[in-house]
Amino acid sequence: MEWLIVLFFFLFGLVIGSYLNVAIYRLPLRLSTAKGRSFCPQCHHTLSAMDLIPVLSWLGLRGKCRYCHAPISPRYPLIESLTGILYALCGFYYGATFS
Repeated sequence: MEWLIVLFFFLFGLVIGSYLNVAIYRLPLRLSTAKGRSFCPQCHHTLSAMDLIPVLSWLGLRGKCRYCHAPISPRYPLIESLTGILYALCGFYYGATFS
């Protein structure tokens, strides 16, 4: 049962890491992190839901945009993975307690 908690924390961490990538990209450009769909930084094409799966989309597309084939920085899956791992470690260490 403990592995299920760690898996949940890892997946939740991947989602948080994905949002961190949005914030890291958009805040210096003074763009909203809450409004607007995700887009390719090169061709500005709106990304589909399949392009937004943390880490797996980057691996599946071999680090390139589906539309313009421009390279996408490995920073994106790195931040998502590290956030997922840190969340999983917290879940392992603390468990699913609310106190």
